[in-house]
Amino acid sequence: MESFNNWIRDNNFINKTTIKDTSYAGHGLFSVSKLDKQEVVIHIPANSLLTVPAALQSSTDFTATIYSILADKYHIDIEEAKIIASDKENERFILCLFLIYHRYILPTSKWAPYMDILPVIDFFRHHHILFTCDNDDYIKGTCLETSARVKKNKLKQELDTLYEYQNRTKRTHEEWISQIDMDMFMWADCIFWSRVVGIEGNKGPISGDKVMIPLFDFANHSADQFNMRWEVVSDGVDLITTRSIEEDEELLISYGSKPNQELLFLHGFCIPNNPEPSRIVIPLMPFLDPQQDPFNVPKIKWLRKIHSATSLTFIPSRTSTAKDPLLSSGWTQDSIAIMYLVAMYQDDGLSFQDSSSLDLYVGSVKIESPFDESSLVCLYNQVKALDIFPIIELRVTMLLLDAVEYMYSNNIGYDNMEEIDEKDISLLGKQVRVYRLEEANTLGQILEDLTELRDKLMVNEVVVSYLNDQ
Repeated sequence: MESFNNWIRDNNFINKTTIKDTSYAGHGLFSVSKLDKQEVVIHIPANSLLTVPAALQSSTDFTATIYSILADKYHIDIEEAKIIASDKENERFILCLFLIYHRYILPTSKWAPYMDILPVIDFFRHHHILFTCDNDDYIKGTCLETSARVKKNKLKQELDTLYEYQNRTKRTHEEWISQIDMDMFMWADCIFWSRVVGIEGNKGPISGDKVMIPLFDFANHSADQFNMRWEVVSDGVDLITTRSIEEDEELLISYGSKPNQELLFLHGFCIPNNPEPSRIVIPLMPFLDPQQDPFNVPKIKWLRKIHSATSLTFIPSRTSTAKDPLLSSGWTQDSIAIMYLVAMYQDDGLSFQDSSSLDLYVGSVKIESPFDESSLVCLYNQVKALDIFPIIELRVTMLLLDAVEYMYSNNIGYDNMEEIDEKDISLLGKQVRVYRLEEANTLGQILEDLTELRDKLMVNEVVVSYLNDQ
């Protein structure tokens, strides 16, 4: 830490804080004296902000490698690669490789004091679900289990692509790529997402949308008790008090309104009774198994054609006044429309009348995407206008009931924390338990809502008539 403090001083930071251990979140920032409201407690100069342009000025070999990788990926020349390097879609990739390069390949650069105080790989092996998802039951049976495995698989594919590139080009200055292992790659991704700040429109002297801010990133989060805010100024970033501060008081910022799902995945902690609810995400493909019904094949192709999501999303609703009971409870409109597609058959008037263009029809109406709404919104509205809509809605409700009951059973079935002595549960395990219980409560409420809707639909006259005719 002494080297980092010297680096802060040498780079002309304003710093009225000290870094200390906390009982709940590793390190934190604490005031070294009393502070007034609206006082600048930390100033980070622009030349100490870690952005893509700063990363690309750090090392000739690193920069040359990045430009070559981008040129190869997008099939462009090096000069064009230099232009697109700071595009949003490339920021995470470049900054993650920067972290690896300057922590493990060239650990003596000017950024070394900052690199050295970042959490090491072994820390994440015990404190991050991306590292633990294959080795313990902490997140087993929750929505996060699938998310973590999908994320890990994407990172592996990204790293494999890098290996393939390096083996194909065999340039001497790019040999360092072969030294990157999966743990390093996951470490860099965890560091990036847990510390990066989105600047977006308020950039000032900052180039790019994503920036890592040394010292700033020691500040812990509080949704409602934060006592600092950050502001981009003409020569860097300021952290400013929002009230008067006592000596040795912890300085907290708000990471924004984030659900526990996101906080746990990115930062490794949860907030009990978090006012921002976590989303429930259900994979779509089990509903569209082509082996069970060949008619699912064109449905899948049509969803791919319109670039639809591959999952259903439920966001617990607190104030919705929508008349649609599924929409008002929290299912997104796109998710409901997708389930209408899943639940409909050819006998209901659903058809694909052109095998090459996959034009979807509901009755005689072609589902198109007008200027101001998506194809799924069109599908949603058209299905709701059908005389047999209550039947479709019942099918959707029953399908969702089965899926949510399965998820709820998995959640509570893998919850074995009560059988373990409190002192034997790791900090990560305790945080996951907060999320697991929150998710179970949400799934339980969904089940209640779906059951109520099912019972209501079962006495609908259209449904009753349909069932009597079967």
